Amino acid sequence: MGLPKKVTRTISVDETTYKWVVSPDSGYMWLIVEQKDTQGQRLIAGFKYHNTYVHDEAGNWRS
Repeated sequence: MGLPKKVTRTISVDETTYKWVVSPDSGYMWLIVEQKDTQGQRLIAGFKYHNTYVHDEAGNWRS
């Protein structure tokens, strides 16, 4: 099942176009990304609301 066209946005990386959507759910936001012209593979990442990540002095990410 593909992403709904009504709520998706597009981004291009190295001449490949992707569509993405953020879906809120019970304290998390889910980022879902798939190629615009090829369905089947998805990248899904979950983030807690109000998470903030910054670089520390060593260049590592921390919350």
